[in-house]
Amino acid sequence: MKRRVVLFCIVTLLIISAIPVFANGTIYSFHDGKSGRGFMIVKAEDVLPDDSAFYPAKVDDRYIYNKDGERVGYWLAGKRSGEVISEYKPYIGEGKASVKNGLGVVDDGGWVTVGDWSRAAAKWTIRGINKAYYDYR
Repeated sequence: MKRRVVLFCIVTLLIISAIPVFANGTIYSFHDGKSGRGFMIVKAEDVLPDDSAFYPAKVDDRYIYNKDGERVGYWLAGKRSGEVISEYKPYIGEGKASVKNGLGVVDDGGWVTVGDWSRAAAKWTIRGINKAYYDYR
């Protein structure tokens, strides 16, 4: 019996150590030719001002670049007014913002063209992982 408990503890520690730990506010991007996708795990401290979508200079630079280094859009992600939010404005082509809260609730801002904002929001949850996404094509 003791052997099983010890073995269970060792296996559990190995599994937990294999789970990736994401840095706070880090953007993970994936590019494939002229399209791409990125996401950020939104932590409770990633709070955006209520008017940040209208005054993006107030928050950290979140310009999105394709694999060739061309600026393709501007992205805001974080927690605002009790919601996990994602807002994306494409500079070329089309772009989309989406979110998924810790309970699996998804909101999609839909594809928009150059100069328009795609906005998505879902209730912030303490349980699970709140994520904000952007897509461009």
